[in-house]
Amino acid sequence: MTEDRNSGNNLPEKENRLLELLQKGPSTITEVSETFNIPKEDVFDFLDEVRDSIYQKTGYIVELEKKARRIFLRKEAVPRQVIKLPKVTSRIVKILITSDWGWGLKTQQEDLVETAFREAEKEEPEVWFSLVAGNFCAGKPSPREREDYFLTTFEEQLEYLVRHFPKSSFKHYLINSWRELSWKKPRTMGEALAERREDIKCYGNHRASFLVGRDTFLILSHIERDPSFYTISHGLQVSMERYQDATEYIYLKENTPDILLLGGINVDVEIPPKLPLKKERENNFYGIALSSLCTATSFQLSRSGRRAVPFALGYLILILEFDEKGYLKGEPIFDVRSLTGYQKKDSYLDDVVSSPELNDEQRRLIISLNEKPMSRGELSKNLKKSIPHALGVIKQLQEKGYKIIEIETEKRFKLMKPLKERFKPVSINIENKTKIAAFGDTHLGHRNERPDLLGKVYQIAEERGVDRIFHCGDVFDGRASYPLQEWELIYHLADEQRDHGLEIWPKSKIWTDFIRGSAGHETAFLKSGYDIVRDFCELAWYRYRRKLRYLGGITGVSEINKIRFQLLHPRGGIPRGISYRPQILVEEIVKDIEKYSREKNLISGHLHVAAAMNYKGIFTLMVPCLQDTTDYLKSGGHISWLGMWICEVFMDKFGNIVRTIREYVPFEPREEIPKRIKGGRK
Repeated sequence: MTEDRNSGNNLPEKENRLLELLQKGPSTITEVSETFNIPKEDVFDFLDEVRDSIYQKTGYIVELEKKARRIFLRKEAVPRQVIKLPKVTSRIVKILITSDWGWGLKTQQEDLVETAFREAEKEEPEVWFSLVAGNFCAGKPSPREREDYFLTTFEEQLEYLVRHFPKSSFKHYLINSWRELSWKKPRTMGEALAERREDIKCYGNHRASFLVGRDTFLILSHIERDPSFYTISHGLQVSMERYQDATEYIYLKENTPDILLLGGINVDVEIPPKLPLKKERENNFYGIALSSLCTATSFQLSRSGRRAVPFALGYLILILEFDEKGYLKGEPIFDVRSLTGYQKKDSYLDDVVSSPELNDEQRRLIISLNEKPMSRGELSKNLKKSIPHALGVIKQLQEKGYKIIEIETEKRFKLMKPLKERFKPVSINIENKTKIAAFGDTHLGHRNERPDLLGKVYQIAEERGVDRIFHCGDVFDGRASYPLQEWELIYHLADEQRDHGLEIWPKSKIWTDFIRGSAGHETAFLKSGYDIVRDFCELAWYRYRRKLRYLGGITGVSEINKIRFQLLHPRGGIPRGISYRPQILVEEIVKDIEKYSREKNLISGHLHVAAAMNYKGIFTLMVPCLQDTTDYLKSGGHISWLGMWICEVFMDKFGNIVRTIREYVPFEPREEIPKRIKGGRK
């Protein structure tokens, strides 16, 4: 049976013997040593030597679980799903990732797709390949959706994709999702497209796993159609939980991702891991919800009973750094481009060009009808002439060959435009940019504080060259914030906590902006009229010349290079949907944007979780803490995220946040928490 399974794989003898051994079940270092007559210490180098060859030719992934000293096959080979990605020969690998083009829909944004690929071509180092997470075509229209389509057959959409799918210096790997699979055909849209274009490969339906470098797994996936979630992060959270499992599989292990890339959410959301990436941490990975490159259709907007989430348009360039052996070095960086402000109506159509032989009135009507259909009264107003005169000009244009029809039901004249055949990338002018570091919730004075991580935060911030550091409240742990808190404090009095902060706070050439907490903790001292954070910042500056600045209260606004950031420390517990609290706040901000002075960046503390999103034009960071998980949080079923954000923000001349380069830096928790209580009650 083994010979049948491995026949035709053209493996060298030693690779074939190892494959046969592991197909029987997990093996040990001792068994491999005896089978191949090599020392145990050479087994690791032997596995590195044969791993690539076995994967490339069979699709099996040889995995070593160092803790249990077991060697096993992580994934069974599946015909036509062996994904051969370019071999890593550079320390920096960049990958262009897009989703949901919807080509064939009237709401497609082909110029934005062209923008993504042309901008990727300019990257240094260069982009290695692109991934498309499904829904690149419109699919089969239902009777209720037909009005939203301009290409309604399989053949029309296929030919359109063959002609216009961007040609680049790198190859494209894609998966089919529900739109491609809506056609009941012997072959899927992705397969048909890959057969016609040599630079495109299709790797199955709904999801695919990609190996980059030695051991970095990306899972590209797409959710089912038009999901309904009560928060924009919930769909991503549910998808991430499907890959998190404590079961120890014996014979077959599913690929656990280092990064999950999820299409279909249509909003940019990032949920980083709680801990630094390590292979032995199989349930610890990044989750990324991808923006769309197609706006919502009329049918999607009209559906009742669903939470209306506006599509965020954009794309992602994933940046991975590898060591000399091909293993991932550090954390990934996500370069997210937002194009929501650059969408166009009827982008799939080309404007009609006015002929030089037209007179001024005729040319004026062509320009106006290119923008929108017009009623008789609007035509008359446009020409500043009577309605009969305007209708006469329309008739003259029709006689010259311009296709202008009157829509009887709307009583408007419409200029029939041709399909666009040449796509042009949009021009985005970056006017301002800045780089910031953000963290919060240090809770100084509590036995679970992490002053050792404060030094790391400032060291990393200075290495990355940030312009400003933000602290989002709960600098100190205060007192009487929750039952039995006093038994967990190492500094009880306000002056003790403040002086402790002054003693341990790192010196830096970079200014740090602070706000205070909103509930308990520091407000316990505020009840007596003492603002400990204000006093701490003022003493730090006037006594020690440390660049600490208090923005005042539970919110504050900081401006860097004309880019404004609102810092916030909200109230309340931790909701099931991570994005719920900042999402609700963003929805309130956009209702009264002038009142909030047009801050397009929101940085939120308090919840001890990390996430990033670009929702309704507001870029939001949820910052982690620098405090190990307390017994109080454990009793509520929550584990704190320790870390910091490094983020570079780019703003265009219209005030839109069009690009964010995000790096999340997670920290390790301490294995043992000190139990000693300083001062106060013993």
